[in-house]
Amino acid sequence: RNIRLLRLSEARCDHDQKFVKPALGKSFDAGVTTGKDLPSATSHLPDDLLVHVAEIVEWEVEYRCFAADQTVRTLSPYRLGETTFTTYDDPLSSPIEEQEEAREFANSVLEAVGCPRALVLDVGKIKGRGWAVVEPNECWGAGIYGCSPSDVLDVLQSALVPRADASEEDCLWDFSTHYFHACPHMRDGGRIPERGYQKGNTRCVSIGSEE
Repeated sequence: RNIRLLRLSEARCDHDQKFVKPALGKSFDAGVTTGKDLPSATSHLPDDLLVHVAEIVEWEVEYRCFAADQTVRTLSPYRLGETTFTTYDDPLSSPIEEQEEAREFANSVLEAVGCPRALVLDVGKIKGRGWAVVEPNECWGAGIYGCSPSDVLDVLQSALVPRADASEEDCLWDFSTHYFHACPHMRDGGRIPERGYQKGNTRCVSIGSEE
């Protein structure tokens, strides 16, 4: 499907109905809207905030995949037709064959494009088109739905890299770098804070995903 990365000011000039979401973070609720309706929902946000503007499609199913080292470690459906995930006491279940289709497609994406060592990749089936990427996200900020908790923890551990051990590629995926690029209004007085964060006495890199 067609997806464009725009500044918020540009998205406000699009008068057709589109699916609009922040490129990173949750600064406003994602959803189907028009440019003329965006100001009421985003009046508190700067014009240069980056957003994704996508054509409207119908998703038949959607899966959350926790991945590390370019491989899906655990996955779970969170939307099946009109039914969506509501409780961890009774997560959604789906045919094994469909789960394997989702896993195979997600793995093919992870192998084909550059990605961090750990992330969440949401995939689904678009009606009349087939499997597609819904969106990538940071694994440490995503609900696990019916995924294996132990496998999720392994992925989360992979996303935390001591600064001294971080490779050049790891640093390219440092979350703070992309966060402040997509959300410039969150800079501290125009200055980007030191990347990473403190875990005990170890300076760490938080591996995220640049959508």
